[in-house]
Amino acid sequence: MKANAILIITSFLFVACTTETKTESKEVNNKGVTAETSDSVEIKSIAIDEVQAEKQIAKETPEAEAEPEKGRKKKRFLKIAPPVDFKSPPDNAETSESGLRSITLKKSSKRTSPTDENWVEVHYTGWDSQGKAFISTAPSKRSRTLPLRGFPKGLQEGLRSMKVDEKRRIWVPENLAPKGQVSESGTVVYDVELVSIKKEPPAPKHLTPPPKASKTESGLSYRIIGKSKSRRAKRPDDNSMLSVNITQWNANGRLIMSTVLQGRPMNFNLGHKSFPPPLWREAAKLLKKGEKGRFWIPVENTSRNRKMGNTIMDMEILSIKESPKPKVPVKKR
Repeated sequence: MKANAILIITSFLFVACTTETKTESKEVNNKGVTAETSDSVEIKSIAIDEVQAEKQIAKETPEAEAEPEKGRKKKRFLKIAPPVDFKSPPDNAETSESGLRSITLKKSSKRTSPTDENWVEVHYTGWDSQGKAFISTAPSKRSRTLPLRGFPKGLQEGLRSMKVDEKRRIWVPENLAPKGQVSESGTVVYDVELVSIKKEPPAPKHLTPPPKASKTESGLSYRIIGKSKSRRAKRPDDNSMLSVNITQWNANGRLIMSTVLQGRPMNFNLGHKSFPPPLWREAAKLLKKGEKGRFWIPVENTSRNRKMGNTIMDMEILSIKESPKPKVPVKKR
């Protein structure tokens, strides 16, 4: 339940507007320091997903330990031993123009490499200059899927040169390392495996509500774009626990989140006070189980959402369950 709640909140924060300019990425640390990029608030939102994922890994992994630092709050590190050559790459390591060094740990016969417009699925672990693992998919044994532009600058460069199924060890110089995430300055080392490259779904034909779209009193416009296969399918209510797939674009048609690409449906309770946001609740209640709707969401009355602008969201309800009722303690006589 906690993992679902975290995924819900991070996915909501994922929504953002985009300015297509030169990217200067900075990954997020597990204390919530967001990525600062000139590719807009979107990359910050993507990086927030990294933060929450690492928090969840730390909770689920018994070997995770906290190490205090002077003048800072406690940081959590994973007990994953660094490679023996983490301090100095071997002589046969390749060197790029930026100073990135790498060796191939597993070769691939595939020919495809990712571009900035792709999402990539990876397994990876990162160590700081002291050999402390600060990020890893290993404890959860689940790959991570993000836009290539959502990774830190050095890792982006390394991934662009990799083929699907290839595994590399990459030494990232300090100027390309994720600032704010690692505990020490210096070179950062990643072991990364490129599992797959995923294409973004095409943007909706109508970026603004078409004439045939229905509109609610709140200003939410929508159309049903996929019907339920069951005639007895019901709509959710305030006591429903939903599992949904959500894909969302900004007002310019740029993809900003997709649980379909991530391979992880979103679960949330319609009776929860803080999430989902009001228009998401309203959208969910307009759908039956198995139905898919497209919603044109106007800017809501918060400073964060004003930055996001209007968004287009596809929502499909996969399942509806009744929320568990809280246990009432029995008074002893």
